[in-house]
Amino acid sequence: MISVADGILFMFQRRIERVALGLRQSVRNLARRVVGLGTGPVEPTLRIVSQRLEPTRRFDEAGDDLYVAFEDVFYDATVVASLMRQYLPVLESSAASGLIVDLGVGRGEFLEMLLDAGLDAQGCEINAAEHSVLASRGLRVALADASRHLETFDDDSIAAITAIQVVEHLRPEYLLDLLHLIGRKLRTGGVVIIETPNMLNCLVQQNFWLDVSHIRPYPPETLQFYLQNAGLTEFEVWYSAPQPPVTGPEADGRSNYGNVTLVGHK
Repeated sequence: MISVADGILFMFQRRIERVALGLRQSVRNLARRVVGLGTGPVEPTLRIVSQRLEPTRRFDEAGDDLYVAFEDVFYDATVVASLMRQYLPVLESSAASGLIVDLGVGRGEFLEMLLDAGLDAQGCEINAAEHSVLASRGLRVALADASRHLETFDDDSIAAITAIQVVEHLRPEYLLDLLHLIGRKLRTGGVVIIETPNMLNCLVQQNFWLDVSHIRPYPPETLQFYLQNAGLTEFEVWYSAPQPPVTGPEADGRSNYGNVTLVGHK
């Protein structure tokens, strides 16, 4: 014999099951509408004619020269240089009378910008092909990785250290050692500027792995934690390179930018 309590419990369970079934159906219907939103019926196969992305000349192996060609195809030097200009006022204020070390100089846009502004700047680059071009232009660039280059300086001697689109190429254990080293080499009052792709942006998420030399993304909060442990005391997080805005009740303004930069002071 079923008690009144058992009967109430049974009806309550059935009601929960009906509500759950309705929720599952609503989610399926919403998913169908989102997939087809503004596109009409979804084709079984979407075929797109892709533009040619080959380098201007062929290379026998996937070495430093081929990566330079990759940069020329996927990274617009003019756009990159225009974005870097935002850092000049900080460096002109904090490092006007000291040395600036740019880690991972790349094609040299930022280093030349610093020199044109009358700042004392040098750097390092691990790509031998890029280093050869930089040296031919008379730039002070060591052929070395970031840690090895910083170790050549005395502790508390560098006015500013910059790493523009570098840390995402580094393995975690190497990066953590590098951040500790940055804290040692910066002088009191010195500044570090670290720019990296902003993974809060959906377009950046899609394109991040286009570059096969990317190891993993690093949020600015992670970088700040380890730099703070290394002796830095004041931080700002900058978001730049505006992207098409994301709208909606849960939109995060930070996701409307392609780059995120941590600016830290010692």
